[in-house]
Amino acid sequence: GFVLKKLKNNTCISCKEIMLSNSIEPVHIFNSFKEYNERKSSLNYVTAEFIQCVELCATYINEFLNMNSHTGE
Repeated sequence: GFVLKKLKNNTCISCKEIMLSNSIEPVHIFNSFKEYNERKSSLNYVTAEFIQCVELCATYINEFLNMNSHTGE
């Protein structure tokens, strides 16, 4: 939800459909603890596919930095 919120055009229906889940799934358990009201969901929960996309991007960035950044040696 944070990524979508930070996009300049966060009103795009297609983007919301790709990024946001219609239901709370087991992968969202940690984020669900941050809800203010137990009866009403106020947070945005991303799809499992979008989580995988962000994780893969982080892996690529870490690999790139490990190969190309200064190590202080």
